[in-house]
Amino acid sequence: MAPQIDADIRRAFAYFDKDASGGIDYSELRPALAQLGLDATTTEAAALLSKYDADASGRLELTEFARSVAAPRAAP
Repeated sequence: MAPQIDADIRRAFAYFDKDASGGIDYSELRPALAQLGLDATTTEAAALLSKYDADASGRLELTEFARSVAAPRAAP
């Protein structure tokens, strides 16, 4: 069964998935991080993508994106 994903996370995903491909690739990730106030270097953005891209597709699908934004919330 697919995990329950918050409506706000779904909206953010749709906003950052500029080409509506169903995934956020590297070219969409860096501007998304910048809009969130995170000035990620190329290396940092690539590391973030790699860390949460569970299926190694080169992009974050909705469930992977949800996991990536939930991780900072779960940290103490």
